[in-house]
Amino acid sequence: MLIQKETDEQTGKWIIFLLWNIIQFYSYQWSPEYLLKESEAVVYAAYLIRLKLIGQHPKTDKILHFLIMRAQKPIQLTAGGYLKLSMETFANMIKSAISVFTLLRTSIM
Repeated sequence: MLIQKETDEQTGKWIIFLLWNIIQFYSYQWSPEYLLKESEAVVYAAYLIRLKLIGQHPKTDKILHFLIMRAQKPIQLTAGGYLKLSMETFANMIKSAISVFTLLRTSIM
């Protein structure tokens, strides 16, 4: 099997392509992570409001109690219902991709 050496131009194009894909993948993971953090903050905000207003408005207490119960499980986006999207998932996928790439590069050479 003949192995062709990459030129500097091909290497530069490959690096730009790789960086573009990593940035794009990061943007797909950032927004679900932000949604997760914000949905976790809802329960704390509702709890603090409830502490200030406790007993003053029974209807408001009921609504805040329901909101706190609902917010116990934060909203999390998934990929096909299988993979939870987050920055942790992004880091694990990048680590796996680098490992596979390194393995392929060493097996070719």
